[in-house]
Amino acid sequence: MSKMHELSLKRNAKTESDFGFRLMEWFNPAIVSTFVYDVTVDSPADRSGMTTGDRIVSVDGMLVRCADEVRALLDGKSEIRIVIERTQTGDSSQPQMFRRSRSEEQEASRNYGGLPVRSQRHCFGSISRKPLVAQNARQSFLPRPNWSTIATASTRQLFATRLISHIKVIDSSTFAKHSRMVIMALCPLFSRRILQNSKNVASVISSSLPFSVSTESTDLKEVMASKIVEHSKKVASFRKEHSKSVIGEITIDMVYGGMRSMKALLWETSLLDPELGIKFRGRSIPEVLKQLPTLGSNEPLPEGIFWLLCTGDVPTAKQVQALRTQFNQRAVLPEHVVQMVLSFPKQLHPMAQFISAIAALSSESKFSAAYTGGIPKSTFWEYIYEDALNLIAKLTPLAAMIYRSCFKSSSTVCPIDPEKDWAANFAAMLGYEDKMFVELLRLYLIIHCDHEGGNVSAHTCHLVGSALSDPYLAFSASMAGLAGPLHGLANQEVLLFLHRIMEEIGKNYTKEALKQWVNKRLDSGLVIPGYGHAVLRKTDPRFLCQKQFAERFIKNDALIQLVWDLYEIVPGILEALGKVKNPYPNVDAHSGVLLQHYGMKEMNFYTVLFGVSRALGVMAQLIWSRALGLPLERPKSMTTDNLMSLVGK
Repeated sequence: MSKMHELSLKRNAKTESDFGFRLMEWFNPAIVSTFVYDVTVDSPADRSGMTTGDRIVSVDGMLVRCADEVRALLDGKSEIRIVIERTQTGDSSQPQMFRRSRSEEQEASRNYGGLPVRSQRHCFGSISRKPLVAQNARQSFLPRPNWSTIATASTRQLFATRLISHIKVIDSSTFAKHSRMVIMALCPLFSRRILQNSKNVASVISSSLPFSVSTESTDLKEVMASKIVEHSKKVASFRKEHSKSVIGEITIDMVYGGMRSMKALLWETSLLDPELGIKFRGRSIPEVLKQLPTLGSNEPLPEGIFWLLCTGDVPTAKQVQALRTQFNQRAVLPEHVVQMVLSFPKQLHPMAQFISAIAALSSESKFSAAYTGGIPKSTFWEYIYEDALNLIAKLTPLAAMIYRSCFKSSSTVCPIDPEKDWAANFAAMLGYEDKMFVELLRLYLIIHCDHEGGNVSAHTCHLVGSALSDPYLAFSASMAGLAGPLHGLANQEVLLFLHRIMEEIGKNYTKEALKQWVNKRLDSGLVIPGYGHAVLRKTDPRFLCQKQFAERFIKNDALIQLVWDLYEIVPGILEALGKVKNPYPNVDAHSGVLLQHYGMKEMNFYTVLFGVSRALGVMAQLIWSRALGLPLERPKSMTTDNLMSLVGK
């Protein structure tokens, strides 16, 4: 929950020449400064001044969106009114600051060698009989240094270590970068005079503070915050050095050919290798299936792939469990969306229902509400993150409700079981109790989650999101693209193709008869559904892992055997034609028959399953797009006449 508070600030002394600079530090989401000047809080809800974690929204009625705007509005002023947004108070992770009385200031001055201590200031430290401390901090652990002892680095380090032990620092890079500000903010112990006389103070404090988030942290948002700082620096440095570097050329065929192979889109979460297939954060499908935690199941949990996509790290079992809990807690549909789904006509395609209901979930957007109220651009990703997790969590009960409403006698779905993972709860809500169907669903959700950014659904989400539409609207648009027959309906076409073969040559076919049937189809100008790929030049690893799943757990299924026989026959026939760049099967050649084997025969629902899975990838990237501050996408379009003039015709 966040609240807005209005505060009036005054500069009390002529020595406060850094008034604007100090206050500007509050605009940065990092915990950098705790100085506040003579604060009067107008809001009756909280009269304790500013707290760690507060962010400035406006200065003297002017909305601010960057630190430069804060600086400009503060320039030359001795008194201002600001509006702050307070997101957390009253716990040890966001300590509450308390104000000291004038007598306490005098006591503090005596404790620190008689040096002047600025009056009416909020800061950390246990420095008087009624000390100013962060709420819940262990003040008994804090030393009481004086000017005779602070010259020793060991005392400074001890003071900083103990002081910071109960304060969460999420922006390590910014914190380290502004170490001088940190020192002055900790308490009058580190005065300007000491800073001038000791060049090593910053390094001493830097070495004693917990600047990086533990790799064992189960808070995905916290881990992402650390990763974002690191990667943003990497991107900034790379762009500065290579901003004018050429990475390719655009041909006329690319423009008319759907921009195929044009290197023009940033997508951090996955990359499609022509030989190895899709790689999630640099890891191939076999590596992912081997490395991600299973928590006792045969297949890894989809929560693990989302963590990997968001952070680049393989999660621990505890991290996967924590994310499982997050999804389960957020999986509540608002009543208006439930009523909306119940009102849909039964004949309306499940994807049309899915797209409409997702758009209706926009009413729940944290990002839209925050953006309307005014938030810094640097915090966009935090609200997108909340929306992304809420969306992913809500998709499974929504999809299950649509499935049961369209194909079953009741639209009621069972409640979320907090002990089950995302896929297991999804299977239960769909009405499937077979443990092997749950295993298949886990595998399905992982291998379909992301396929770099150029495909229609991924690119659509990126494009719409770049306009700062909330994640629900961006994903709804993404699903409208997925619903197209050239994108998300491929596995249905494969199933229809397989059933037609069975009808025409029978279940007891020979491989020679199958080969003749395939040749006849190709001679008539038709294609073989499920074969070929725009980028891949080898068998799709997603096909192979499904084949391995079936070999392990499924026996005597005629359709599955037909898929395997086609895999043995078709590539050789297509290679002999000499016109096909990739004669091998893709993921769609196998997925439909597995779903049918376990009883899900409603082919119109398959694209909804695909969409639920794809949310993991596009939402992870959407968070990163806002974290990196990627701008509105706006390529240049051309007419045919313009293109002709460019090439001299």
